Amino acid sequence: MEFLYRFFSFDLAWLIGFIFEPSNLMWLFLFGAAAYYFYVNGTGKSLVWASVLVTFYLWTSLDFSKAVGWTIFDPYLLGLLTISGVVVLVFFANDPWGKNNLPLINTLRFLILLIIFNLFLM
Repeated sequence: MEFLYRFFSFDLAWLIGFIFEPSNLMWLFLFGAAAYYFYVNGTGKSLVWASVLVTFYLWTSLDFSKAVGWTIFDPYLLGLLTISGVVVLVFFANDPWGKNNLPLINTLRFLILLIIFNLFLM
């Protein structure tokens, strides 16, 4: 939440210090590597967009779940996420629109399942 506050208040000195701190710089490269591996498939296209989605994905799963009191590391939720991930990948594997928007589709799939699981199944 502090990052969002500093970002929207345009505190550039804090943002530059946050990004280029050695431990945060390591995470920046790890998120980029995860985005390249999972979403870009070796093409190099939209690496920045995929890195932003990976970062949003992780922040949503950790900070938001702590703030609201929801669970994320439940075996049933992780099973649902895995099964729905396979279904989404099979469904959108041959669709041209789906191939281009796979990071967005996966992020929305995660958020929808997280909300449904914690509101109705937990």
